[in-house]
Amino acid sequence: MRNKLHTINIVFSTLGSLLLILGAALLLPLVVVFICGEIQQGLNTWYAFLIPAVITSGCGLLLFLIFSKGKPDTKASMLICSIAWLVFSCLGALPFVFAIKASFLDGFFETMSGFTTTGITMFQGLDNLPKSIIFWRALIQWIGGLGILTLFFAVLYRKGSAHLLFNAESHKIEAVRPVPGLANTIKILWYIYTGFTLCIIILLVFAGMNFFDSICHSFTALATGGFSPYDASIAYYQTAGHANYIFIEYILILGMILGGTNFLIHYRILKGDIKAVADTSEMRSWWGFILIFVALIFLSG
Repeated sequence: MRNKLHTINIVFSTLGSLLLILGAALLLPLVVVFICGEIQQGLNTWYAFLIPAVITSGCGLLLFLIFSKGKPDTKASMLICSIAWLVFSCLGALPFVFAIKASFLDGFFETMSGFTTTGITMFQGLDNLPKSIIFWRALIQWIGGLGILTLFFAVLYRKGSAHLLFNAESHKIEAVRPVPGLANTIKILWYIYTGFTLCIIILLVFAGMNFFDSICHSFTALATGGFSPYDASIAYYQTAGHANYIFIEYILILGMILGGTNFLIHYRILKGDIKAVADTSEMRSWWGFILIFVALIFLSG
């Protein structure tokens, strides 16, 4: 009984830490609200993010203060991962409910699809949605692209136990660490992820895509989820007669290939180990599948 109570304390204390940072993430779309003048347009989307941010941060603070801290074991780590996905999706759905009057079920589905980078959407009329909502859809997918719990590692770190959480949520990365210290590994992976994101943004802007769309598409291409600001997705640029729509497609394909590749492989390549491109069965299978499907696409038409 005592062990169960200890596990519950650790799970809810850690969840409280996670919710505090999710609350901070919910404030980021407010920048888009003000830059795009949504208040002046009468959209009042500011409260759709401010209220969920306050609710999320308040719940996180209460959990963090009420429940005792400790070192999570394997069972607690798995529980944290499972509960975090569900709770984050519930709270992350609130902006959709408040701003565009979506049902909670649709908002939950959209948010879970974003955080897990599944990419299936319940929404139509994306072209006319507020920019802040479009940004939030892209942001949750970008956060999920390398694993929510790796992003929040700094809060979760509990001496030598954090590797359990890392291994429990090792999305797109192996549980093997490239450098001593889990904190250094997480930092390196997110540096690479952020660097790739910036590169894709720059390339898309260079191709003539507007800055806002470049950010959103970079987030979702690298996360391999595919949320787009438009119902037609990338086909929008072709139907709109964009001069460089083919160039835009290839840039996004590059982003998806980078995002779909094991990030520890990226680390080895950036360190000068070019053999990492194809010296594992994982990478040989990866390139093999890409070549096979590229060939099938060409043969089909």
